[in-house]
Amino acid sequence: MKDKVLKRMKQEITDYRSELVSGKMTAEQIVEQSYQFVVKQGLYRIFSNHNANKISADVWNWLDSQEHVLNYLYELWMHNDTDLTEEFAQIIQNELIHEMEVHGVE
Repeated sequence: MKDKVLKRMKQEITDYRSELVSGKMTAEQIVEQSYQFVVKQGLYRIFSNHNANKISADVWNWLDSQEHVLNYLYELWMHNDTDLTEEFAQIIQNELIHEMEVHGVE
């Protein structure tokens, strides 16, 4: 089931990207849709790379029952009340420190 859902998710990303670059949208519409596209790509990466082994068969079956998996996951993401600012800030700070060390800056 996992492979089936991931294949669907990948196809949804491909279709969404095709829609964005089809020339049917105005530049303003594309800008408005770009956050959604990036989040959906991120969700696909999370499920295909990082989190896939922790997901139960029941969850994969539930995802497969959704008409559009990425739209469903995107809506869950948009309606949660988790603020990741602190986590992002720590990641960026760690990356900056690493870059400075690599380039010999103290």
